[in-house]
Amino acid sequence: MVSFSAKSVWEACRHRNSFQPWYSVVWSSQGMPRWSFIMWLAVLGILSTKDRLVNWGLVVPPLCSFCLTDTESHSYLFFDCQFSSLVWKQVLTRNGIARPIEPLAQELDWAVHHRKGKNLRDSLYKLSLAASIYTLWGKRNMRIFQGKSRNEGAIALDIFNSVRTKVIFSFGFGVLVIVWPFDALVVLVTRGMPL
Repeated sequence: MVSFSAKSVWEACRHRNSFQPWYSVVWSSQGMPRWSFIMWLAVLGILSTKDRLVNWGLVVPPLCSFCLTDTESHSYLFFDCQFSSLVWKQVLTRNGIARPIEPLAQELDWAVHHRKGKNLRDSLYKLSLAASIYTLWGKRNMRIFQGKSRNEGAIALDIFNSVRTKVIFSFGFGVLVIVWPFDALVVLVTRGMPL
């Protein structure tokens, strides 16, 4: 008698794409699904940025909604744009990372090589990256559709607060005190989360 299972049928039918090295950065187990989803769309280059809208034949002003100096594309919006790069610089600084700002593709490459673990430091970085992309995309849409704008510092503060809230709820109340910047991090962990 031949054994049958839904899993074996699924494995036989599904098409497997090649493994993407950025997978664990985008789909971090500690991440917020909506953050990961928007980040995934950004990594694939399929968010409806203005360059894509123009290519589809829509008549829209092609300039970046934040800086109004260059054509909005995925690589420009995340993090070639002066506005978004200032936000990302504040987030990196808060995570104790001092290095030049790179576009998203290079940022993912850096993360794959330097933040591949599940410890608190690596998790904070991955959450910060996902929250930054999600928040910047949302603020960009708010500027376009509602005419509301916020400065770099206010957006960075939104990102910090979102990440802080997620960390407290993800790691439980075992993480009692988190003081950013990262070099001044004081963490009391009761669940054995390594630094």
